[in-house]
Amino acid sequence: MDVKSSTVVEFLSENKQYVAPVYQRNYAWVADKQCMVLWKDLVNLAANPESKHFLGSIVIIKLDDSLDRNFVIDGQQRLTTVQLLLMAMRDYVKERNAEDTDSNETVTEWKEAATDFIPFVGGMLLTNSGENKLELNGKDNEVFSKLVNGLSEKKLSTQEKATNVFLNYKFFLEQLYAGLDSSESSKGVSCAELQSIIQCLIDGFEIACIVLENRDKPQRVFESLNSTGLDLQASDLIRNYVLMSSDNNQEQQDEIFTQYWHPFEELFPRNDSTHLTNFFLALVAIKQLLSGQKTLRKVGELYQTFKHYYQNDKERGALVYAQELWQYGDCYAKIMGWKQDPSLADEPCSDSEFSG
Repeated sequence: MDVKSSTVVEFLSENKQYVAPVYQRNYAWVADKQCMVLWKDLVNLAANPESKHFLGSIVIIKLDDSLDRNFVIDGQQRLTTVQLLLMAMRDYVKERNAEDTDSNETVTEWKEAATDFIPFVGGMLLTNSGENKLELNGKDNEVFSKLVNGLSEKKLSTQEKATNVFLNYKFFLEQLYAGLDSSESSKGVSCAELQSIIQCLIDGFEIACIVLENRDKPQRVFESLNSTGLDLQASDLIRNYVLMSSDNNQEQQDEIFTQYWHPFEELFPRNDSTHLTNFFLALVAIKQLLSGQKTLRKVGELYQTFKHYYQNDKERGALVYAQELWQYGDCYAKIMGWKQDPSLADEPCSDSEFSG
């Protein structure tokens, strides 16, 4: 294990790519909570440029391939959010540069900012040799890639505009247009103010980068870590545990995620992990009742209890277990009456399915 400190911009400037593994939770930070805190921290830092702000830790493990690709074991949320902030800044500069204004001085300022900042963000912090510096999971990555490529809001679907990825990008853009004083007369963040904010982001937003070796058991590290912005839920830990049970075989992890885990999660309402937690509580309770054991009473015990049942049944393999979870989830979604893709319900559920 190697630990080093740097600024988040230095981290993103390296000639590397960062991948959120399939066992990571989806992007879950929200605008009025974690993003608001990050924005206020940055504004406060700009008002006190001599100070520093510790953003948190980012834990990575290098993938065994020819490219300099790394799994992000912890820190995906804050890393994604910083990149969304950078995209919002990039697009704000583009839009202000394209505006008509009575001040030739203002025109020149924004033109110079566009000339310097846009290539810096696009060419160094968001992409690497044409590839995105950060790769998210599933549909999050589709929206994220479109924003990296500068697609306008008009070209996004209604579903894409409802994702946390887009909503948080839009939040930062709105903060820039609101201005630092947020008054009705504000014309948005000025070019000088933006340059100050950018400089503080470059110099003052510090992280601790932890680089793991394969022998460091990333599943155990993930299990023990909580994001400073949003605590890991039992369903996040269960997702990690099932997908990581394939002994770090990335090909099998991708197969499990694509064939079963992603369709399983799509059965549940988005942006609310409570539903997934309730499902796992119900599943564990049924297994306990069938085995004559005392039923679980505390949510805090859910993950360890789930692990106990999984370890006792582990010889069947993660792929089979993920398939069963998908089948159980289909039954649960029918009971709850949620709308679902008919293709996910082509195998009828029965009481016997829960006897395992």
